[in-house]
Amino acid sequence: MKLHKIIILGAAALAGSVVYKLQQSFTEPGTDAAPGQNIYSSVAGPGSLARTIRSSSNARNAPADDGGDDPRTAIAPNNMGTLGGGGSGGITNNYGKAKRASATSSNKIDVIPEDLELIQAAAKGDKSKVERRLSFHVKVDSRDSLRRTPLMYASWNGYDDICNRLIAAGANPQFKDREGNNAFDFAAGRGLTDTLHFLLQRTKSTDDGHYMEYAQVIQATFAGDPARLPEGTAKITSINRINPEGQAPLHIVAGNGSIALMEIMIRRGAQVNIANNNRQSPLHWAAWNNRGSVVQMLIDKGAEIGATDLAGNTPLILAAQNGGTDAVTILLGKGADKYISNKDGKTASIVAEDSGFPALATLLK
Repeated sequence: MKLHKIIILGAAALAGSVVYKLQQSFTEPGTDAAPGQNIYSSVAGPGSLARTIRSSSNARNAPADDGGDDPRTAIAPNNMGTLGGGGSGGITNNYGKAKRASATSSNKIDVIPEDLELIQAAAKGDKSKVERRLSFHVKVDSRDSLRRTPLMYASWNGYDDICNRLIAAGANPQFKDREGNNAFDFAAGRGLTDTLHFLLQRTKSTDDGHYMEYAQVIQATFAGDPARLPEGTAKITSINRINPEGQAPLHIVAGNGSIALMEIMIRRGAQVNIANNNRQSPLHWAAWNNRGSVVQMLIDKGAEIGATDLAGNTPLILAAQNGGTDAVTILLGKGADKYISNKDGKTASIVAEDSGFPALATLLK
């Protein structure tokens, strides 16, 4: 009889533990991703942002896709890695750690934890999950390791319905991330003029005209269309602004290869040697994407041919790494030093060899 009671009590304890864990998994608002889990996809490399511009409201409000070149693909903005590394692999660091005060004698939680799942749902356009997380009364302005909120990611990906729901729940569009960008900056920095207009109609901003001008500039760079630039011939005040992903408009144009647009942008104030967050110039981007005519034009306009990024890569090294024969030929013809080494101690020739371009490596010896 005693053994029978022990078995019953043990089974009850086990059942209670299972029930508690199930309750925690469904109701605990501060759920973390597994260590190192990559929950966002990021831009794969220079120029690829052009694939994500939304050309219609149907595409903008469609469910998020997890891959490919579909313009509906949700991309969480992140600072890109060096071009030679092919871009960032996504956001993987210290996400959504619950920021709890120590429990008081009444076990009350003094600080609402940051909610990773709400951030993830907003970034991917998952409306049902956003509603589910909000129903748990999670922190609507939860922050990730870059101090970015669900509203910032929803704005970046053009999910107007989710933006509307988050604002209705009290989200503050004026909050800034680690780089000083707010939700308006995220919409404008993606060229989503309709999403930006949507936000401005529902919230207050002291700089509506500036945001809209910048959104037009970014939209023009994605489309490679000078007609989309703000009207007039005067200097554009926002033309050298860095977007939340760390790039200036001229970087995007250099990667996409629109000579006509680049000519007008430079005339209207774009700086030829402007550096992005990785200290890469538009010439780095043009070289990486093997845009020979753009490389030629940028050098003619005063681009620094031997500029190095944070990894010590020159435009020539990046062109060599990506097999850009046209860019390499033009850079060499303009006097690029082929014997400069990057921070790994590799010259353009060695980089070309390592990347599987033996003919290019021979040209660079």
